[in-house]
Amino acid sequence: MRKQTATATPTASAAPIPNFIKDGTFRKPAAAPDPSVEVKAPEPDAMGAWDVTSGSVVIYSPGLAQAGHQAADIGAAVLEQDFEAPVGAKVEITWTHSRNSDASCPQTNQAYGAQVLDPNGQTVVSHSYEPDGVGFSPIPSDKTLKFTVNSGSPYTLRFTGRTPDSCGALIYNVVGQGTGRS
Repeated sequence: MRKQTATATPTASAAPIPNFIKDGTFRKPAAAPDPSVEVKAPEPDAMGAWDVTSGSVVIYSPGLAQAGHQAADIGAAVLEQDFEAPVGAKVEITWTHSRNSDASCPQTNQAYGAQVLDPNGQTVVSHSYEPDGVGFSPIPSDKTLKFTVNSGSPYTLRFTGRTPDSCGALIYNVVGQGTGRS
C-alpha cells in the first residue's frame, strides 16, 4: 500500500466586519432630562442615521428603557436606516426588544416587523415579532436577521410598527456585523 502525503491548501479567511449600523442605541435625539421625546415624519436628521418615514417614534430616556440606554418605541411608525457591507459578506443584524411597560400603555399587542431591503427595494429577509411580557413586566429578548450581501449599493433596515399609537415595542442596541472575504 502506498502512503499518501497530506497537502494543505490555503483558504481565504473570513475577515470580521465591524458594526455597520449607526447609532443603534438611539442616542439622537437625547431624551433626558425628559422621560421621552417624540420624532414625527418627516423630520430629516432628527434621529441622525435613522429616518422616520411614516408616523412618529418615541425615544425613551435611559431611565425608562431597558439596560440603561435609550430605546425607540416605533408604535405605528416606519423607522429606517440605509447601510453598506462588503459584497459576499454573511451578515446579521441583531437588536433587543421588550414590551413597552409605560403605565399609560394598555396591555395590547405590541407587534412589529423587521426587514432588510436590497438596493432595488426588494425584501431580502423579513420577520414579525412581538415581545413577551406579563402585565407591565418587560422581558428583554434578542432578535436577528441573517442574509448574504449581493450588492455594493446600500441596503435598508426597516422596522414597521403595528401598534395603533405610541405604545409599541421598545427596540434598542441594534448592531450589524458579519464576516466577509479578506
